[in-house]
Amino acid sequence: MSRMSTHWAWVRRATAAAAAIFALSFSAHDAAAQQSPLVGYWECTGQTNGVTFFSTFDYRANGTYVSTQRMSVGADLLEGGGNGRWRLDGDVLFDTKEHATMDRFVRNGVEVLSSDPEWQQLYRQSQANIGTTSSGPIILRGDALSSGMYTCHRQRRLAR
Repeated sequence: MSRMSTHWAWVRRATAAAAAIFALSFSAHDAAAQQSPLVGYWECTGQTNGVTFFSTFDYRANGTYVSTQRMSVGADLLEGGGNGRWRLDGDVLFDTKEHATMDRFVRNGVEVLSSDPEWQQLYRQSQANIGTTSSGPIILRGDALSSGMYTCHRQRRLAR
């Protein structure tokens, strides 16, 4: 398998994993969201198929969230973020991503410019799931959350 096809294979796996992992969604004034134990700032880590993930999620009581993501494999790195709406129904978290950014792409340890065709392709892939809702089961126990390959811990935020 060529280096390029191997690279795209990890990107496809990472994109699929991110869609499953970043499961959140819906109503801005949902009473259940206001009372949800999920509300707060979380840091999440995980690994699958050689891809390492680090994310932050700020789940807000009004049913919205803001997130950052970092995915790496070897010397390759993708960083970005996004925001959207979330809803927790029992142990299933629903997410509708409304905005996504791709802030940084490093290939073989070298920063790739946003004008590079591969950067542009990855950016288009990051935009492809905007407006779609993903869902997935979670286990939430106090300040610890797990979802498939992710483990998250609630963090205290410093006043800004």
